[in-house]
Amino acid sequence: MRRSALTHPVRWSLIWPLLLLAPLARASVVVALSVEDLARRSDLVVLGQVVSLQAIWASDRRHIYRRVVVRVEESWKVGACPEEVEVVVPGGELDGLGEKVVGEPALAAGMRGVFFLERAGTTHRFVGLAQGFFEASPEGLVQRTEELALAHPSARGFAISPHGAEAASPMSVSALRARVLAVAHAAGEAAPTAP
Repeated sequence: MRRSALTHPVRWSLIWPLLLLAPLARASVVVALSVEDLARRSDLVVLGQVVSLQAIWASDRRHIYRRVVVRVEESWKVGACPEEVEVVVPGGELDGLGEKVVGEPALAAGMRGVFFLERAGTTHRFVGLAQGFFEASPEGLVQRTEELALAHPSARGFAISPHGAEAASPMSVSALRARVLAVAHAAGEAAPTAP
């Protein structure tokens, strides 16, 4: 009697690990970052509002990016801060084509929140993908990490939580500001100034 391809024990031993990874297929796996980790890794942390988004081609025309302009209301980590900050986010739609980068924050004009940013040439990018943006909502500031599978470091390596499994509790602006300023103060950084 001949076995089918799906009942053969050797084939199943190759397939079942792939089935376990299926929930991660629409998620980016990143190391989980606390607010303090985000603040330490950021060159700039601002409370602001998205005023414009523009899809642009990469110089080689192989990738699409969104150029996002954020009007700064408050700067929490940097000495002097401009009135507006440019953030480049991978993905977007242009010339009838679209590119999606799973795990990047989904931004729209008018969105308000806290941006944890690092320098990328003359612009900025998010620290930790969507972990680096806390959206302002009626409940408070909410970190949206639905498309991220977060890897938590442990003594044995990393424990990975499935994407969307960790819903962060809303946080007040003042609570988040205090945590970021504590990190900046501990690092001896200059006090932020208004734009």
